[in-house]
This record gives sequence, structure tokens and C-alpha cells, in this order.
Amino acid sequence: MKFWALLFVSFALGTLGYAQASAFPPDIVPDCEVTPAGFRVRHPRADRVAFASEIKKLKLESRRQGTEIWACESGPFGPTKIRLHRFGEGFDLYFEKGFAFRSGALGSPFITWPDGSVGEDIPAAPSAYHLISYREDQPPLLLSYLGGPCGMKISGKPGQWVVRSSQAYRGWIRVLPPLGVEGRTTTSAHDLGVLIKDLEFDLQRWTVPAPNLQKIRASRTIYGLVGVWAFDRPYAIMPPALAATFNGETPRQLRIQCKVGQSRPGAVRWCKERELRVLFPDSQWWPGRAIVSEATAEPKIVWGEMPSVVNAAFSQMSSSRSELSRDLALQNINSFAVRIQGQPRLDDPRTPASLVAAYGLLAQVVSPQRRSDWLSTLADQVGAWSFAMPIPDETELRRAMAITSITLSLCADPVDQLKGAMLDVGLSMRERADPKNKLSPLGEVRNEIFGGAASPESIFGSSSRILTMQPVVGALSEDRLELLPIKLAPNQEVQVLLDSQAGTLLPTFRAIESVHPKAKLWLARNGEKAPISLRGMFAPVSKLPRTLPVYSER
Repeated sequence: MKFWALLFVSFALGTLGYAQASAFPPDIVPDCEVTPAGFRVRHPRADRVAFASEIKKLKLESRRQGTEIWACESGPFGPTKIRLHRFGEGFDLYFEKGFAFRSGALGSPFITWPDGSVGEDIPAAPSAYHLISYREDQPPLLLSYLGGPCGMKISGKPGQWVVRSSQAYRGWIRVLPPLGVEGRTTTSAHDLGVLIKDLEFDLQRWTVPAPNLQKIRASRTIYGLVGVWAFDRPYAIMPPALAATFNGETPRQLRIQCKVGQSRPGAVRWCKERELRVLFPDSQWWPGRAIVSEATAEPKIVWGEMPSVVNAAFSQMSSSRSELSRDLALQNINSFAVRIQGQPRLDDPRTPASLVAAYGLLAQVVSPQRRSDWLSTLADQVGAWSFAMPIPDETELRRAMAITSITLSLCADPVDQLKGAMLDVGLSMRERADPKNKLSPLGEVRNEIFGGAASPESIFGSSSRILTMQPVVGALSEDRLELLPIKLAPNQEVQVLLDSQAGTLLPTFRAIESVHPKAKLWLARNGEKAPISLRGMFAPVSKLPRTLPVYSER
């Protein structure tokens, strides 16, 4: 089980089970507060709806990409399962032999369905759904019966109402506030008619199971990075960071490439198709190390000082880095692995999350294959909905998100690149939403990688790269790039990536299949039995990076 799952389970279950906890976290069920005793819409005046039998114990049955199923132990007419689905409003309850809820509303709630409305002590006919509305100003509730039509009745007295099924219903019930956290007063037939009319457009998606995220895919194209959220059915709610593009509130340039619906201004936006497709046109990715025009100073890593680790990672992204500096970086990574007992954890109080992220960046730059499990651990922390990481401290969260976004952007796997872009968007929105918090880690670097601000003089924007291990320094004269003599052992090769317009001026290199859609890859190989020294010359090449970035916070 991945770290985030272990963390949530340990939080949820505790010593005596999740029933001791107050509620599922709001990032799992944002519109409702669900507890072992019942649930309520997150609205100041919303009444709590209590289960007929309080849940005594919860056990996680399954969790997959935003959908969780919990088995419940409760008494008669209580739920036996709870299903949480992050990409659909509300949540689901499973009942074996009918259901009952208790409401503390002062006035009797109303029950509405396609053929009519009733109040207390009058049975509502079996239907695919029932809408429960209130005389007071509070959000109504929609109960959608996924197991087949069911009848309902309300009885009791002020403050002690009982909402129960009129048959032995067995199956899932989807519970959701159809107006979100908006309150609505219903005191007449006209009010009820207007309410049900307002909801007609969305009933087709609320009376079916909520979508489940099946897979996240990504591809690198000449137009940028394309991310795809694939669901098992249409009507998935768009994550806030993506929905904000329609209001011009996303700090990055994003393009939604699927049909999106919205029932009314301010309501959630949802995907009309089974795939949510998004283009990140400014997302940069260049493999290898940037060819620089002069050797760069190699900073020293100081244990416990996160900026020094990040700066060391940046220095390792320069073509001039020496074999000795790489060996020293590997030693530091290995020492860190010993301190953390092998596997990084973002919740370890002895090690700040930002330091863990920094060593993840250094490992990705220096030895990605050797520490691929570290990369997986960081990538698994990226929320498919939240575009964030499970770190409670805001300062550490921002630092870790910034560093991890860069780490993932350097990966060859487009899905990892997508998760890096998601973290950057999520962090950028946090920065915009809270202008009083001036902390913006690595803002300039992130703008180069994700914001369309990269230039050929940046190690993140330069298309002149070396993909093999040799230290290389380039000399640029006008538009001609000369690679100073490169030493190759027997059967050793060197690979150089350059802009697609550049060609070789010497026969030492030959073009091979490129790893990048906008660049050409060149190869030189020593097939001799003795070491050789070779040169490379290419044109046109406009600029090379001169300086390396350093860790910064503004």
C-alpha cells in the first residue's frame, strides 16, 4: 500500500475504528460532512441528518484514484457501506433491508419526485429519486436509488422527524446536495415546482452512479503536454484548478479539449464525455543536461539545509558537471537513504517534507534508475483532484510542491510530467488565492518550466543538451557550436540533442531517432580498442546557458 493510503488509514481507523473520528476529510467529501453518526451539508444552517443506527466501526474495502468504499458495522436500517467518489457530488450509502434517517428540522421536510410532493405522514410513491427540501433556509438533499425505485415517508414531530423507506430496499443510495451549499426555502407547491424545475437539467447525471477515475494518461506533442483523465462514464466533475480556466482564474495557460457542461452560474463544471482532456501548452521538457559555455561552480551540500540540496541538483543539470561531483552527490543521496531508513516519507517529523522533496530532485537528476522508488513515492502524493500533496503545514507544503513539480517535470514519462504540471498549477492557485502569504518557492524556475518563460539561456529551456555521462563544455561563435574534445573509452558513445534546425558540420556525429518532438538527436561512438578524443561542430545554434538557477523564495 502506498504511503498516502497508509497515512489516511492510520488516521481514520485509530485505536477503536474510524467511528471515533469526527468526519471524513473535506478534500474527500467537499460538499457534505460525513461522520459515523450521520451527515450534513456544509452550510451554516444545514441540519444534521442522523443514521438510524450509528456506525460503530469502519473498514476500508477499496481505494482507487479518488473512489473509496468503506464497510460499516451498524444496527437496523443503518448503512452497511459508504462509498466516496471525488469526481461526483455527494456520497453513496448501501443498505441491506431498508433505511431510516433522523432529522432535527423544526418544520416537517417535504418529499418531491416527478409525480408530486408530500409532507409528513403521507407516503411518497416509489421513484428513482426523492428530493428532500425544508421550510427553513437550508440546502435540499437528493436521494437517488441506484438499486431500483423506492418509496419514502416522513413522520414524527418538530425536531424529531424520521425519514424512512416504505419497503425493504437493498442497494446503493446516492446522497447529494443538488444546489451545492446554497440554501433554499420551500413552503408552498410553487416553491417545490420551481425547485424541481431548477434541477431537471442535472437529474440525468445524478440518478446514475458517480464516475470513477480509471486512469490518467499523458503524451508529449509538438503543441505541449496533453493530460487525459479517463473515467468509466461521463459527467465527472472537473477539478477546481481546471474548472477555473473558464473564469480566467488559472495562473497558467491551459486549454480544455473536451465538452464541458454547467447547469447554472457558480455551479460545478462537468465533463460530458468519458475523458477529460487538457493541454498544457507551456509545459517544458528537455532530457539530459544543458550544454553550457563555461564550467560552473559546484556547490557543497550541507546536511539538513534544503536549499543546498536543490542547488546541488541544479549544478548536476549542467553539461560541465564533473564525475567527481556526481560521485559526491551520490554519496550524499546514499547517506540520506541511511538516515531515513531507505524509503522517504513526507510525514516523518524528523525530516522536513521539503528536504525529502529536495533529495528526490537530486536523485532524479543524478541516478533516476537507482532511486526510481523515491520518484514513485513523490509522484503518488499528487492528488488527481486536489493538485496538491498531503502535507498539513502550509510552508512545507508549498516548498515540497514546488520542488516536486520540478522533479517530475524532468522525467521521461509524460504521466510524471503531467503530475509535475498539476502541482505547479495547484501551487500557483494557492499563491493567487492567498496574496498575503508571500511564499512562492522557485517561482522563476517554475515560470520557465510551466509558464512559457523559458529561453535558450536557461538550463530548463535550452534545446542544446547532452544525454550521456561525459562532462562537456561548448564554445559558441556566432551561430556555430563547437563541442570541445570529448574523451570516449572503447565502445563508449556520446549523445547530443539539438534544435531540429541544427545540422552537423563534421562527420563525427550522425543523426538517430530523437527522444523529443522538437529536437534532433546526434550520436558519436568509439568502436576502437583504445580511447579516443573527438570534436563536434553544429550550426545554427543561437545561445547557451551561462548561469545556473539557485533556490529562492519570494
